[in-house]
Amino acid sequence: MVSDIDSKIKRAQTKLDTPIPENERPKEVQEKLEKYDADIKRMLQEVEKFGEEGKIDESEQLDTEIQSLKKKKDELLKMGDNTLYGLKQMKVVKFLI
Repeated sequence: MVSDIDSKIKRAQTKLDTPIPENERPKEVQEKLEKYDADIKRMLQEVEKFGEEGKIDESEQLDTEIQSLKKKKDELLKMGDNTLYGLKQMKVVKFLI
């Protein structure tokens, strides 16, 4: 009996340890991530353009905005993954009961 429970726990832990695929993220989170990516890409092109034109101040200001967007994106990823990780834990607990 104990070995059955141990094997269930090991299988459940394996499920928890697997990374969360992008297609399992909530639609809203995925849309925000895609918007952040598009904005970052657009801004990087502008930074390059400003650099070529010698507009250093504008380039640095835009770079600061890019760093802010990257931080928001990372926070959203962590928050979304933690939420999904919690949901996976609940499923595993339900499975074990």
